[in-house]
Amino acid sequence: MKFIIQPYVGALPISFGLEPPVVQNIFSDEPKTSINSLGEYVEFYGAVNVIYCADKRKVVEIGFAPKLVDLEFDGIQLFGSDGNANPLSILYSIDPNPVETYGFILFNKIGVSVTGFHDGNDSQKAVTVYSAGRWDEDLEDAKPFFWNV
Repeated sequence: MKFIIQPYVGALPISFGLEPPVVQNIFSDEPKTSINSLGEYVEFYGAVNVIYCADKRKVVEIGFAPKLVDLEFDGIQLFGSDGNANPLSILYSIDPNPVETYGFILFNKIGVSVTGFHDGNDSQKAVTVYSAGRWDEDLEDAKPFFWNV
């Protein structure tokens, strides 16, 4: 399945604000589920996870593991056709002012976060697309992140 990032809209065909039954119809699979440390409901569909806000059960974040997902931004595959590309260069060219907080690189202009690619931690590699305001309280302590393209 192909996912297309639309800043602060979602990773289409999944949009922010959708409820679990709608997302489940997109995948047509029963997800594995859990509650994260923030008390949010999370559905896992293989290499894709969908996080819902705790109080309203509406999509607020969509996460993707590399190599297993066709994830595009502006017509460019973030993980490359072989799944091995580092999305930092692509994202940095779109939003040259990312910040780092809690080990995540936030491209807040486009609502995308990345982890594992900047520090070589293969087990943590992921890209997430987040809804407006999702990281706002953490931006105050975030530090500028510089990437050598």
